[in-house]
Amino acid sequence: MLILMVLLVLSYVEVHAVRSMRKQIEEESCPSDCSGNGFCLHGQCICKDGFRGSSCSKAMCADDCNHHGVCQDGICACDEGYVGSSCGFMACPQDCNRNGYCHVDTEFGLTSCSCFPGFSGQNCSVGEVDIPGRPVDSICPNECGEGECVEGICYCPPGLTGPACEQVTCPFGCSGRGSCDSELGVCTCTEPYTGVGCREIKCPDDCTGNFYGSCDTKFGVCECKPGFFGDNCSPDNCESDCNGHGECLNHLSGRPTCHCHDGWDGYLCDEMICDPEHTGKNCEERICHSNCTGPDHGTCGSDFTCECKEGWTGPGCSLRTCKNDCSGHGQCDDGVCTCTDSFTGEICDVPPPPCEDPLCSSKGTCVAGECFCKDGFFGKNCQLSRVNLLNIHDGDDSYDCDPVCGPQGSCIQDGTFGTWECQCKDGYTGISCDLAVTSVETSALIL
Repeated sequence: MLILMVLLVLSYVEVHAVRSMRKQIEEESCPSDCSGNGFCLHGQCICKDGFRGSSCSKAMCADDCNHHGVCQDGICACDEGYVGSSCGFMACPQDCNRNGYCHVDTEFGLTSCSCFPGFSGQNCSVGEVDIPGRPVDSICPNECGEGECVEGICYCPPGLTGPACEQVTCPFGCSGRGSCDSELGVCTCTEPYTGVGCREIKCPDDCTGNFYGSCDTKFGVCECKPGFFGDNCSPDNCESDCNGHGECLNHLSGRPTCHCHDGWDGYLCDEMICDPEHTGKNCEERICHSNCTGPDHGTCGSDFTCECKEGWTGPGCSLRTCKNDCSGHGQCDDGVCTCTDSFTGEICDVPPPPCEDPLCSSKGTCVAGECFCKDGFFGKNCQLSRVNLLNIHDGDDSYDCDPVCGPQGSCIQDGTFGTWECQCKDGYTGISCDLAVTSVETSALIL
């Protein structure tokens, strides 16, 4: 029964987990996959410039038709009295009374009438209907196509030219920034220019696909969305390019992060690392060394020198002093004594043990309880030499000098000269075979 209940609980948990996962996936998916006009982020569409709506399916009009028209599928239907692709220009007065063309200067945002011959005035309203000598039925070639025939002469609208307005021209003559296809009336712009009449300037990488910023085509500069930086608003760019004091590298979180050069710190590498005697954003302010490590350690004098309190020392009063200055037999390192002269103890006040013979037979020096013998002398108290061995052994063949040779040698008598010597084992040398060697050799030293 218990096993059945456990299985039922596990089954319920598994079904609940699957439903939660499915719900999470459904919540994180975007409607219509953002219609191909944006990208999906945690269930919400981030639309490209020019599109809006929960699924990025609605095309936007330039400048929202400047509030002088209605946006219909990305095209502005201008209110009466306004013209232009974004309804940004006021129409010419009375539409030039159909006695001329309304010219739009997009660079300066102005409109003006270009009057046909025989008409003048701001709205081409000044003129005579019947001018003496003018043929009433003047015939224009091909009826001027889309132009206006006046006294047998064709007056062509913008974009057309020729005797019968039969030739296509490119807008603004491609502004001197490209070549014109006279058949299609289309400009082929040179880099970095683009747009109608080559009057716009491209932005670097189209501001990374217009996902992370919008392009100001007048200057060719990207205006990045919040959280994105650089000339192309790429998500791989660090803000302010780390101010030139670091490298922009991708962090484990996936966002670019500044790794500062030596001497710089801060999220954007804009904080100079000062030496201990300066502070401020550019290290321009003089201070005592490390501010004397706080008021508990010392105070800063008028000459920017720290006056340390008892128990503290160092340029910034950051080091502990040692008791009794290590008794004069050691070095103090942040409150800890390092003893010299074979002294020991916490404050180096314990002298080394004495030698058995403090004078070392006047043939050596006692250091830390051990005699260091002069050349030609050996033994615990430097009491032995070749000469005194000869004196000891003279006429006494039973003398045992093995203790002098130690465990690494044996004492033998040279039958030729009647002298004694230590014959060392392999790996040892010296008068008394007390020195280890790195190479294997047999050393026989005459005593």
